[in-house]
Amino acid sequence: MEYFLFVCFFFIFVIFHNKLTNNKELVYIYFFFVLFVALALGLRGNEDEYTRIYLYYPSLGNFFLEENSKYIFDKGFLFALIIAVLKSLNLNSQSLFIFFCFSSVFINAIYFRKYTEYFFLAFLLYMSHGIIFKEWVGLRMGLASALLLPMIYYLYYGNKLKFFLLATIATLIQYVGILSLLLIFLNRKINPILLILGLIFAIFLYYYGVTNFIIEYLNDRNYVPEQASIYLVENPYVYDVGLSHPKTIQQIITLLIFILFFGFKKELPFKYYNLIFNAYYLSTFLIISFASHALFAFRFASHFYAVEPILVTYFIYIFRQKFISANILTIFALSIAYINYVYYAKVKPYDLFINYPY
Repeated sequence: MEYFLFVCFFFIFVIFHNKLTNNKELVYIYFFFVLFVALALGLRGNEDEYTRIYLYYPSLGNFFLEENSKYIFDKGFLFALIIAVLKSLNLNSQSLFIFFCFSSVFINAIYFRKYTEYFFLAFLLYMSHGIIFKEWVGLRMGLASALLLPMIYYLYYGNKLKFFLLATIATLIQYVGILSLLLIFLNRKINPILLILGLIFAIFLYYYGVTNFIIEYLNDRNYVPEQASIYLVENPYVYDVGLSHPKTIQQIITLLIFILFFGFKKELPFKYYNLIFNAYYLSTFLIISFASHALFAFRFASHFYAVEPILVTYFIYIFRQKFISANILTIFALSIAYINYVYYAKVKPYDLFINYPY
């Protein structure tokens, strides 16, 4: 409940910002909240997989020893290197949480502000849903996904060197980051009819088991990396999520609304729209077509829906009364937060610092 109360407190400032989006003084308040969230995530007690990983992984002194190769490449080379550096500085596993949470939260916050004037609302949407399923439970997933936002920025301005550098960093933190390279083909406006046909094609791939057949075919011939193939045989990860999952339905509805209202317009009020929308479209395409393998569906899709809080704020521009529409979205975000933090209690009670020394 305490998480939801904090979201409610931030909600007040979001309502205020919806009316005064150009007020520069509010930026300081915004980053104060961002700092608090980053601290809360980084300093939380941990007794999970990442604590164990930190203790098992090597320090810089024996990082390249042959017996440690399995650690270096299991979760991502750069991830292992970051641990090695932190351990060599005689820091405990809390430093891993602080590093990843600060990096991820601030990258999201900074680029929310670049991409939308309703960045308070975008950050509220992020806290209401995305942060729960990424930064709260997956350090690597959270940072790799957050890096998608600066990738879009540099790709838009034609700086492919920085784009490829960030894509490489994301991939070396979590292998799913390699999917970021698909953005190269999405830096343009796509015909709305093709977008609709693409969604139908994704449903076809799932309904007739095409994606499932391809995955099993590649796995039987050992073309699937060992880190990924393990998720094809262990029962907790092997299930069909279907097309009726609330997240899937929500993304499909969101896409159809944007295609209807913005797909046929030649000019849009936001310059980054094409890349942001297409990234979200790719997220939806992946969650549909890979629905027969739930973990792949959500892992692939979640990498791209880092753009979701930004895209949702663009709903505001559909209506003339932007203040009213912004407040409706703000109330909607608060409702989602209540469902996640209170009704389903998806975040465990808060503990400060490490609470279980493995």
